[in-house]
Amino acid sequence: MSGNRIVVDHEATARLVAWANRRLTSPFDTDHPPLDLVSRLGAQPEDGVVCFGFWAPQLRSDAGATVELELLEPPAGLDLSRDVQTVEFHRTALPMITTGEFAWVGVSGVTVGNRDRIGTFYRMIVHLDGDRAVTVEDPLALSMPLGAFAPAEVVDPRSIVADRDDGDYYASLAATDDEPRVPPCANLLQVHVPTATEAGTLASLTDWIDDVGSRVGAGGPLLPGDELWLDYDGIELMPVEPTIGFEAGTPSWEPIDADGDRAVVTIRRPATTDWGYDIIISGGAAVNPAMLASGRPHELADLAVALHNFPGGPMRLVIDVVYGHADNQAIGVVPDAWFTGPDMYGQHLDYRNPIVRAHLLEMQRRKGNFGVDGVRVDGAQDFTWWNERDQRLEFHDRYMEEMSAVVHEVAGVRFRPWMIFEDGRPWPKEDWEISSTYRAVIDRQPNVHQWGPLTFAHNTPFLFTFWVTKWWRLREIAEVGSTWISGCANHDTLRRGSQVDPEARINHYLGATLPDVIRHAYDHAAANLLFHAFLPGVPMDFLQASARAPWSFVRNTDHRYAIKVWGEEKRFLDWRVTDSDYDDPANFARLKALGFQDRRLLYGLMAELEAAVTLHGDDVEAAVAAAQRSVTPDGLVPDADDLRVAARAWMDDVHDFCVATRYLDRLDAERVGFNRRVREFRRANRWLLDDLGPDDVFDYRHPTTGTVLFHGVRRGPNGEQVLFVANMEGRPVELVAGDLPGAAGVAWNPELIAPGVTTPSADVAMVLSDAQGVVFVGSSD
Repeated sequence: MSGNRIVVDHEATARLVAWANRRLTSPFDTDHPPLDLVSRLGAQPEDGVVCFGFWAPQLRSDAGATVELELLEPPAGLDLSRDVQTVEFHRTALPMITTGEFAWVGVSGVTVGNRDRIGTFYRMIVHLDGDRAVTVEDPLALSMPLGAFAPAEVVDPRSIVADRDDGDYYASLAATDDEPRVPPCANLLQVHVPTATEAGTLASLTDWIDDVGSRVGAGGPLLPGDELWLDYDGIELMPVEPTIGFEAGTPSWEPIDADGDRAVVTIRRPATTDWGYDIIISGGAAVNPAMLASGRPHELADLAVALHNFPGGPMRLVIDVVYGHADNQAIGVVPDAWFTGPDMYGQHLDYRNPIVRAHLLEMQRRKGNFGVDGVRVDGAQDFTWWNERDQRLEFHDRYMEEMSAVVHEVAGVRFRPWMIFEDGRPWPKEDWEISSTYRAVIDRQPNVHQWGPLTFAHNTPFLFTFWVTKWWRLREIAEVGSTWISGCANHDTLRRGSQVDPEARINHYLGATLPDVIRHAYDHAAANLLFHAFLPGVPMDFLQASARAPWSFVRNTDHRYAIKVWGEEKRFLDWRVTDSDYDDPANFARLKALGFQDRRLLYGLMAELEAAVTLHGDDVEAAVAAAQRSVTPDGLVPDADDLRVAARAWMDDVHDFCVATRYLDRLDAERVGFNRRVREFRRANRWLLDDLGPDDVFDYRHPTTGTVLFHGVRRGPNGEQVLFVANMEGRPVELVAGDLPGAAGVAWNPELIAPGVTTPSADVAMVLSDAQGVVFVGSSD
């Protein structure tokens, strides 16, 4: 423990309170969130003193309330990587001064955390009338080593940006403008940190990228999987914020004993698995501790440095933020004033409350200062409020404009990030698929991007007629898609793909088995040519799709709905798990320990659960009765607790089964190399990001006669010419590429040839099988 005595610094407190009183003389209004006020909240180290500030709307209804700051000094040598330990903290409680709904105090003697040192833990306690006490964690904390349900840690934000080794990257950015906006990428790779590597941490992901970079820089041979990273200029991380905790079971912070100035707590390293979107808002500026090998948030900054210094040119770091909802677990963690009431995801945030909105913007700014170049905004169509006067639901476009105005500062350079919005309004209305323009944000902010129609929609490119029925949306991409994120493979589409009925009209030209079909569908050579080498916008791939690894919904925290969620996942076994996969000792160890030694046994139980869920929803008794009708290990008659244990084992096993690095030795070198060359082509021809011009051609062959054959010609600003042709789905087709509309009068040379294509000459008949294509480049005769 620190040898310093933790006490109130009265001079610092007086200055802080005087500033707050002056600031609070100006009233808040919904159109102007108090960014300057909220930027002073949280824990702010300043010249040997840490200034603390909290918003406490509870004070509004309880004039007699008092507020104190609880400070918990950890013992020296505390190891945050240990799974479980009982720790004695030195506890100090200091009174806070209230000004309106805000509480403040300056404190000396606090240990300020950095890369090598764990800082003092802290939280606010509001004592209400009637001997009631409410604990409030800091929603703006930079470090939550034990998750959002435990005290935060004091960390010096300067330590996160200190001694960075990517100063040249920021110097080049600063040379472009005063507070420049980061330009859009030519392409993106989406990554789920916990399933990217076996360790599942930001540090292990950084190590992988550093290792690839060292081999690229040395010019030596590459290992399997290295090319998965090459020729992207942007990496988009799925959410890295703290997520929900276990609904039942042991918490990460469990007080055991408290006596005067000591507090004994059992702490557990968070072991939740989640795809990232189940958040509680609090801790939005921090990093999910389950992703931190060291327990230090600096791992996110280290990843940014590795990307910025990648040999051959920097890759930008894009993060995914979730401010469109909060899980119901947020109730009691953040004040009720944050919410307007329940919605389809949990709790709906009060975007009209200027203080709430200022908190969200401040979270975004603090997270951005780790070294973030771009921000993808999840579910922006959920930023809504009810207009009581006009009796209609309104979208909070002003808040989205405020998000785009947030300034990051790293290495002394101030800049605005590249902004990407997922906004499919009027989703979830029934007609959203035909009524959404995917331009609601772009029309107001021409310098941002949105997820495009094929990226947002639940696309299934392994079903017959997918490509031809999506033609109208593809035409839109061609005509107005320059500010869209495009592509078919992402976290949502792969998940939805493995939920499709195996008896649907499956395109078995893609493969003989369902696992073969779905792997080829989302790592589709013709689609890669279409999006990377022909259509406008920014194509995005997904690491699991590119690695030919499985992917599914992963969340091991459920209790109430655990059985229902498990029952809905039976089709994952159809699409992703072969008998040999299941028999592999490395896979499904937890389920095997419960007696499910073979896939058949597990499949029988999950089929019964699926039927029960379909008929009875989340009725646990119906699910138990269904399970008891199935064949279970050793004649077991399962009850609800047994099924919940098995459901947790399923989620943990599937999480491990989806780890991308497990599949690197299975990669086909020819296909991986082809995909890399396609990406390289786009980066070398950035004019392709622009919309098609009036003289360009994009069409499909009419009539289809069993094959959906896409073709097109594009012309660049400096005489570039590209001819694209691909069999998107259907039987093999023979054609002469030079005879296609718009191709006459040009000497065409094959540039990108999908694996398996022979005699790719524009003047000679060639055969394209399903998912094959060729891109030619040419010059006028």
